[in-house]
Amino acid sequence: MVKSVMVVLKHLIYGGTEKYTLNLVNSLAEKGISVTLVSGEGPLAFHISPNVNLHIMPISRNPRIKEITQRKIFEIAKACNPQIIHTQCRTSMVNSQAARTLLHLPLVTHEHHMYDTKDYPFIVDELKNGSEKIITIGPYTARKLIHNGIKKDRIVSILNGVDVENVLPITSAERLFTRKSLKIHRKDKVVVCLSRLEPGKGIDKLALGFIEVIRQLPQTKLFIVGDDQTNLVKTFLKELIEKNMLQGKI
Repeated sequence: MVKSVMVVLKHLIYGGTEKYTLNLVNSLAEKGISVTLVSGEGPLAFHISPNVNLHIMPISRNPRIKEITQRKIFEIAKACNPQIIHTQCRTSMVNSQAARTLLHLPLVTHEHHMYDTKDYPFIVDELKNGSEKIITIGPYTARKLIHNGIKKDRIVSILNGVDVENVLPITSAERLFTRKSLKIHRKDKVVVCLSRLEPGKGIDKLALGFIEVIRQLPQTKLFIVGDDQTNLVKTFLKELIEKNMLQGKI
């Protein structure tokens, strides 16, 4: 049975990977497992359980920063003596290689994302010798990794769960202010999608499906919140809204 684990995360910002890690380390600590979390800074740090041994430091691919971070992670791992290292992305995996190699620790890395087909050769090249096991959030990424050369027995797909009792608090005043500023009527039914706006996230399918929702439930609004570095999804949504007269609905 695992009694001690080190988890390495790029940063503690508000995001899916980060919220998953928050739930993971707090739940493990609650079960009496010794948990050491090494991560870049971010607002979720304030929600980490006091029973988790938290170390804040930059997790980066910058060669100069990475050299220092690898040494620090090695020193922390040597002191806390984990049975396993669980990294939450390839950047944190790369930064954990010194600890893995010098201390002969098994390393599991977690692929929280889906990627464009053109990116997989580089991803597979890093994963090939970077960890003993790879966790994917679904079968799609697992199939793509296997297709590009990763052995099937190295991959485990674990769907993300949601801890419905562990939600970040929001006050009544914050709720009322938000509804007023976004012009949400008290009878409106609200759907929120919080995500990076990129093609692989399926936001186009969500918006297209919402057209049927509006037909059946006219007092429904869809809020899509996220950054769009390519501008592709934003352009698609603008055209969809204009074509279907969904102003004020999406």
